[in-house]
Amino acid sequence: MTDRHAPADPDRHELDALLTSIPEGWSRTEIDGRGWAITRTTHAQGKVITLSAERLGDAEQLSANVWLTSAGTVLKPCEVPAERVIRFLRAAADSYSVGPSGTGTPDRRPGRAAGGSGADQADSTA
Repeated sequence: MTDRHAPADPDRHELDALLTSIPEGWSRTEIDGRGWAITRTTHAQGKVITLSAERLGDAEQLSANVWLTSAGTVLKPCEVPAERVIRFLRAAADSYSVGPSGTGTPDRRPGRAAGGSGADQADSTA
């Protein structure tokens, strides 16, 4: 997705930064010119984050749980490879960094997409 040359397995700092870029609750963004609905929910006094993403207009989706432990951040994808979740998070983080009108804020209004097309940031498998 965002950086095809970046390692598929991010270090703890990169994963933490990617997670921070996704806003809590429901939001919408565009990746590769397609709309995505993303939900981030924090549980267990901030120690577990659940991410769910659905590409709007078709059946593409992915989800993962992330455990924030004293030993580090642990990614637990749900029925998809971890590499795919990481590629998606990188593309989503890039799209959120632009935000509507370059503000860096995701668009939470139904039917509105944040950021640009992201065509150079994602592939159709994400």
